[in-house]
Amino acid sequence: MKGVKAGQAYDFVVKAVDERDNSTPSFVNTESIKPMAPTNPTVDDGFNTYGWTDVPGYSEPTDYEYSVNNGQTWKQVTANPQPVGDGEIRAGAVQVRVKSNEETGDPAGLPLKSNKDFTENNVHDVYSVERTLIRGKELAVNVKINQQAAYSDDAYVVFELFKSNRLMMINAIPIH
Repeated sequence: MKGVKAGQAYDFVVKAVDERDNSTPSFVNTESIKPMAPTNPTVDDGFNTYGWTDVPGYSEPTDYEYSVNNGQTWKQVTANPQPVGDGEIRAGAVQVRVKSNEETGDPAGLPLKSNKDFTENNVHDVYSVERTLIRGKELAVNVKINQQAAYSDDAYVVFELFKSNRLMMINAIPIH
């Protein structure tokens, strides 16, 4: 239906029409119907985030709430994808839904449950960096990079030189 808005209540009359037009109408109100669940659950166990595709009409993070304990308690969403913390969380325990709206009386929506486990990440840094700054006639920096965990994408060491709060130079060198 065109022109229908999320959060708005509608009344419908449903009537079967036959040759004698003698059916009794049924009345339906959408006021107590919950918003649908978001779609496309996206678990990123490495970054400990849970993402989704928004429900039409609910496009802001403030429209949603999330749970990490099977819906026992709910917290305000701050971003999509939403950080959920590091730890062992079983599939289905992380959920997101459209939150209720006290002003309009709309109930909370149906939840979208995570479809994969979150695991505790014991390695928080892929690389360690050792550096030595040498001041003399010229400024020198010695840097040693040690890989601590598996990582297959491109990685760079980024050097930034500031004078007070003003960026003077920036340089990125790939790590091989």
